[in-house]
Amino acid sequence: MALMKGVWAPSLSPAAAELCFGAFDITINVSAVVSYNMTSFVHHLLLQKTNGTLLLLIWHEISAQDVSHWPWRDVAAPPLRVTVVNIPPNYLVHLYAPNDGPGLSSTYSADNQSIFTGQEFVSLLIPPHVIVIIMDPMEPSSSPGSVLSAHSQLLFQQLSEWMADSF
Repeated sequence: MALMKGVWAPSLSPAAAELCFGAFDITINVSAVVSYNMTSFVHHLLLQKTNGTLLLLIWHEISAQDVSHWPWRDVAAPPLRVTVVNIPPNYLVHLYAPNDGPGLSSTYSADNQSIFTGQEFVSLLIPPHVIVIIMDPMEPSSSPGSVLSAHSQLLFQQLSEWMADSF
């Protein structure tokens, strides 16, 4: 299953021996909110593309209904506070929330930002659906709002289409 749509041809791709994926020491710290302490239900997946772009998917796996007794009732679990630390300093970070629509999202950022430049950590509020963090390596000559932002928009659009087709 392909997560990202793209043109790929074996003759155009670097040989497997030439691909060099980086080792990243990104840490995710989850904090309880008031009496809600189900922090073990926050999950993540880190993906790396061959161009160095990182995609970090974070979600809070929780039921939207309490089925412990009848009649079932809707549960509004609070978003959990998550801090993603040790982000490489030369990366531009874009925040997306596919369930809320296309484009950048500052809804789940603790400081209402959707783009972070050169920060070592990002504080988020994780809802019971996927949040996508795209981290692009910054080129010294690029400004944060130019080509890298367009590249992240394309990645997010492709991810959104894949999610719409899959679910």
